[in-house]
Amino acid sequence: MKQIFSIVTFVVIFFIPAKAQQSCGIYRNFDDFRQNKISIPANPKFEKKAVQVSDFFLRPYVYIKTDSNKLKISIDSVYAIRCSNGNVYRICNNRAYQLVDTGFVKIYTYTCMESVKHLYSRGYRHTTEQVTHYYFSKNYLTPITLLTLTNVRLSLHLDENTDNKLIQNFPNDKSLLENKNNHFFINDFFNELKQ
Repeated sequence: MKQIFSIVTFVVIFFIPAKAQQSCGIYRNFDDFRQNKISIPANPKFEKKAVQVSDFFLRPYVYIKTDSNKLKISIDSVYAIRCSNGNVYRICNNRAYQLVDTGFVKIYTYTCMESVKHLYSRGYRHTTEQVTHYYFSKNYLTPITLLTLTNVRLSLHLDENTDNKLIQNFPNDKSLLENKNNHFFINDFFNELKQ
C-alpha cells in the first residue's frame, strides 16, 4: 500500500505539472523555431482556442490569446505555431502544415474539406469529406511540397544507386505514406543509407 501511494505521489508531482506547463504560441522566424523559443506565447488555459489559424484567403491571420488580450497576426509573418496539445504547424504559402515526422525528411499533413466522388450503382455522387494530404520538406528551410516519389527524387538529388534503391523500396506514391505511429518508413530508409 505504501508503494502504491509513493507511485501515485510521483505521478502527481512529475507528470501533472509537465502537462500544465506545455507552452504554446508562435515562432516568428526559423531561428526562434530552431532554439525552441516561442516569440509570442499564448495562454495554454484556452486549450484549442489559444492559437488559431484562419487560412481562408480573405483572412490569412493567426489569432493568439494571451493573458491580457487576443492578437491578430498576419500569417505571412509567422514561421511556425505550437499548439497547447504539443502539435507543431509550419506555415508555408499561407497554410498551416502539421509537422508529423522530424526524421531525415520532414513530413507534414494538411487536412481540409474536399468534394469526393463516390461510385454508386446508378452513377457518381459527390460528398464533402475531411481529407488529409501528405507533404514533405528536405529540411526546415526548404519549401513544403506534396509527398510524391517524383518530388522526393527531384528535391533530394540522389545518386543513381540510391535512386534505384528508393524506387525498389517505394515503388509508388502510396508506399511513401507507410508509417507506424507517424514514424514514416522512408525516414528509416534514409537513416540506414547514412550508416
